[in-house]
Amino acid sequence: MEALAFLPKLERTLGKSRQSELFPSVPVGHLGPTWQTKVFPTEGEMAGGVDKHAWIVGTAEALRGALRRNDVFVPGLDKWGDPRKALLQDDAWENARTRVCRSLGLSEKPGVDLDRWCRELDDDYRRLTTGLGDEPT
Repeated sequence: MEALAFLPKLERTLGKSRQSELFPSVPVGHLGPTWQTKVFPTEGEMAGGVDKHAWIVGTAEALRGALRRNDVFVPGLDKWGDPRKALLQDDAWENARTRVCRSLGLSEKPGVDLDRWCRELDDDYRRLTTGLGDEPT
């Protein structure tokens, strides 16, 4: 979101060939190392500056990934909207809780299944580490 808020500032400097004044303020936390090397080239005519076009493409790619992972939501859209909006709320959930939990084979009490899964995972982990200790390297 910081990158999208930065976009208007970037657009104001689009006509300039070298953007060294933007260098310290360009948000890059959303970009992977490969994109960062493209945004801040060390060779060529853009060396020491900011390649705005690379930043825009890298930011668009990062946004697309965030949409797919549901890290970012677009209000009003079915495909990229908030999946939590489809959850039952308040009275509707209370009315459906027993039926839904029964059909999923889960307890109606919060935390019961999670506690059981944690114990099972811990038991499995302990059996695994014990078994690994018995094996020669």
